[in-house]
Amino acid sequence: MSYTINLYIDKKTNAIDKTIFCYIRQKNKTIVLHTGKKLDSNLWDSEKQKAKRSYNGFSDFNYYLDDFKKKIDQVIQKNETIDSSFLDIKQALLKEFKKQADEKTFFETYELYFKLKEKELKAITLKKHRTLFNHLKNFE
Repeated sequence: MSYTINLYIDKKTNAIDKTIFCYIRQKNKTIVLHTGKKLDSNLWDSEKQKAKRSYNGFSDFNYYLDDFKKKIDQVIQKNETIDSSFLDIKQALLKEFKKQADEKTFFETYELYFKLKEKELKAITLKKHRTLFNHLKNFE
């Protein structure tokens, strides 16, 4: 089965940080997945489908996106061997990413929350969340 995997930044929203979507295409069928990442469109390289080097943290950001695409490839390759339809592959992808999210500990999920929200929340709010996080970690 021949397919393509491409990353695009959402251009429909007026938000500063825009969602990065992953499009998996096979012939006239498309699966769209949310990557879990957001970025200022000025820091997105549409040709390379990666964050620009001018983005502080571009290396980790791009590593995450590359890993995201590798996981998609793995799921598709695994499902191709059992002659799955494209719809079956979509279900397998959604199940795989949900499974990975479910496997995260509470503290890993909380850390992810910080990373996603650090540009949206005020410094004092982040400090309060960080303090709560530290108290919970110590209590554990």
